[in-house]
Order: sequence, then structure tokens, then C-alpha cells
Amino acid sequence: VARGVYRMPIWPSQPQAPYAIAVKAAGEDAFLYGESVVALLGLAPTDPTKIRLASPKRCRRDLGPGVTMKRVTGTCPVHLEGIACQPIPDAIEAAAQTMGPLRAGKALRKALEEGYITQDEASRIEKELSL
Repeated sequence: VARGVYRMPIWPSQPQAPYAIAVKAAGEDAFLYGESVVALLGLAPTDPTKIRLASPKRCRRDLGPGVTMKRVTGTCPVHLEGIACQPIPDAIEAAAQTMGPLRAGKALRKALEEGYITQDEASRIEKELSL
């Protein structure tokens, strides 16, 4: 699939596969960022042709069409569905820049309902997004 990234034909296809492949292809420090974390968890409808990644290091690899890379420092990724991701509260805040604050607010409420974030985190994000 990419340099050092292989697809195993014996495993069934999974909806998370494009995200996992993109993260692995971008390098060991890469992680899903913003709207892509929201999409991975199914918190809001997103554009499936776009994957947003971040890394503290520069990435010179061609990641293919629709994959964008942002340089972000100071983030400690968490693993969701086995994929390195930006922490969910931070991802929802970052997603507001691309999704808009109203859709990010809907994702925030769904994340709260599903137990991905706490009420305190939700309140803080609502204040920051002015919801």
C-alpha cells in the first residue's frame, strides 16, 4: 500500500482501514487529526475522501490524494480502534475549523452521549466554540 505498509488479503476489509493505512504511511509519529478523528468514531457525517493527519515531524512522503498533513507539536496521541489519534476533545475543537462550529457541536453532543468525553470537557469545548 505504501513503503513499509502492507495489506493482508486474508483479513476482511474494515471501515477503519483507510485511516490506519494513512497513519502508518505517514510515519511512526503521525496521528489522525481533527475531522478525521470525528469520522473514525462516527460522531458526525464527514467527507470520506479527505483524511487529516498531524505529526510533530516533517513528512516528505506522498500520501496520496485527499490526505493532508499538518505539523503539530505538544500533542500526546491516544489509540482509538488501534489507530493513533489526537485526543477526542482536542480533535472536536480542531474539527470546528473545517466542519464549522454547529456540526462540531453535534459531534460534541454525540461524543458525550457515547461516553468518549466527560461533561467537564464538553462544557469547556462549548465555551471555546461559543455554542
